[in-house]
Amino acid sequence: MTGHSLRGDDDEVHVVKADLFYLAQKMNIPKYQRAAWRGCLRLLLFQIAIAAVLFLTGLLFFSVPVAVSLLLGGSVSIIAQSVFAALFFRHSGGRAIRRIVHSFYIAEAIKLVLTAVLFLIVIVFLHVKMPPFFMGYLITYLSFWLSPVCFRDKKRQ
Repeated sequence: MTGHSLRGDDDEVHVVKADLFYLAQKMNIPKYQRAAWRGCLRLLLFQIAIAAVLFLTGLLFFSVPVAVSLLLGGSVSIIAQSVFAALFFRHSGGRAIRRIVHSFYIAEAIKLVLTAVLFLIVIVFLHVKMPPFFMGYLITYLSFWLSPVCFRDKKRQ
């Protein structure tokens, strides 16, 4: 994010939108796909914020191992969903409907396998506390369903 605004929340929202637009341009995303990518990036930032809040909550109210377990659970969710989004949003437009459906199934399969592999790596090699780990994963994963509430367009209300 660039700079902070002293004028209020509306100005800060415009700064975030401008940053996401700039990022979409730098990633060489075609103009017709930028709106979808901006939505994905907003959701990714929202999920990172959720994982950070979980981590800080674990530090404040529990212990470092609990906080790390919460953070690792959130990280597994964020990584898997980011890979899904990157694979799914490669195609767009009415003419690419078969490729879109195909990329959805491929992206979902890769997300499931990646999630299983990341679970295995974290559980076997990092020895996390299981309940906080799964809680961090579930809360971050389910935050996807909160995104329509959190990202409502004020102009469309």
